[in-house]
Amino acid sequence: MMINSMSAIMRKLTASVFQKPWLLYAAFVLLIIALKWPFIALPPVWDEAFSIFPSADFLVQNNFDYLLLLAQPGYSEGGPTAHALSLLTLLTAFILKITGGGKPAWVILHLLQWLMMAGIGCMLTRIYSTLFEKIPALLLSVATLCYPLMLAQAGYMYIEVPLLFFTVLAFYSYLHNRIWICSLFLIAA
Repeated sequence: MMINSMSAIMRKLTASVFQKPWLLYAAFVLLIIALKWPFIALPPVWDEAFSIFPSADFLVQNNFDYLLLLAQPGYSEGGPTAHALSLLTLLTAFILKITGGGKPAWVILHLLQWLMMAGIGCMLTRIYSTLFEKIPALLLSVATLCYPLMLAQAGYMYIEVPLLFFTVLAFYSYLHNRIWICSLFLIAA
């Protein structure tokens, strides 16, 4: 009897989440925040520090002079040109410029990563729900976001999260026969 009532509650909750997309997104945002909160102000470390940040910092220090940036030594020679033309590099440079860098920049950049991760969770849930029933689709999305590799990506400011976000968004658009939008998202990825 109790299992039946729990099952009914789970079905109602899932139906509510699927009827209100903002509720599904909010649930994924809360999940990511609960799992990654200690990382909110962590500065870039390891390979994330050497991917978009040298180019972004160079752009800030040189008034967004892309020609000067592209004239610098390449990444393999210790230059700041890795991901120089990435949209994420430009966004990061703007955030560094506006905030002056440091803790405010890291908080904003982490929050953007987490919002994209929540978007990935929502889109995966919608995609999975075309293949499975709603509850398994939702649980599979949660499992995907809680997979250690995904959690590691969410805790840092790697370029893989925006790449996955725009790729999943493109695939979701493709499934809804929005080919032009799909193409734009693939270019953004």
